[in-house]
Amino acid sequence: MTHIHKKISVIIPVYNGEQFIEKTIQNVLNQNYSSIELIVVDDGSTDSTANILKKQKNILYLYQSNKGPSSARNLGLQHAKGEFIIFLDSDDYWEDASLLTLSKYLTEHQDVQIIDGKIRDFNQNNDTNELNFSSETYYMCNLGSCLIRSEVFQIIGNFEEQLFWGEDVDWYTRAWENNIRKERIDTLILNYRKHSNSLTNTTINNNQHFRLLLFKLKLDRAKKRNYIPNGLLIEYIGEK
Repeated sequence: MTHIHKKISVIIPVYNGEQFIEKTIQNVLNQNYSSIELIVVDDGSTDSTANILKKQKNILYLYQSNKGPSSARNLGLQHAKGEFIIFLDSDDYWEDASLLTLSKYLTEHQDVQIIDGKIRDFNQNNDTNELNFSSETYYMCNLGSCLIRSEVFQIIGNFEEQLFWGEDVDWYTRAWENNIRKERIDTLILNYRKHSNSLTNTTINNNQHFRLLLFKLKLDRAKKRNYIPNGLLIEYIGEK
């Protein structure tokens, strides 16, 4: 039976991503998936990212002043028309046919709202450009490894723009709190680049502030909630 390619909105937020953004876009276009809406949100880049993106075909290019990754993703969501939504960081890439694999699962399992695949870390040798992959694969609440039904955002809302770090954890925590059904497949989906200029590393000094804010937001919601979510949060979001 031929799989129907439901429309997927791929949202890539980028800030000063001139080094990798072209390869990331090409990786999306090489997915061999016939119904992709590719939205790239430039979060106020000061390098040549804007010039690179303006030359790209087959993308919707959006620009905003620098407001952070949550705001950039939310802007992409405002323009997304796909039945399914997925995000990809501008320096990561998917395994071949990842979109097809994830889409096929959601299409065949109508009671599942988020499907999650495995992640593998890698880094690039600055001298040889050789890619060095970790042998370990794992599950984690990385937006690049999960395909999400668009209606989930109507249920739990978009990303918390106060958070410049941990916004994905906050969003998945809200999904768990609302008993959004998320399943996992034992398939490598996302290759996650580890390097010194990544957002995680450049905001390291602010991580404690955002950890506290994450906890406060969760606590505030718990005070208003009159039911207990199913299962454990750590099992829902994953742990490396």
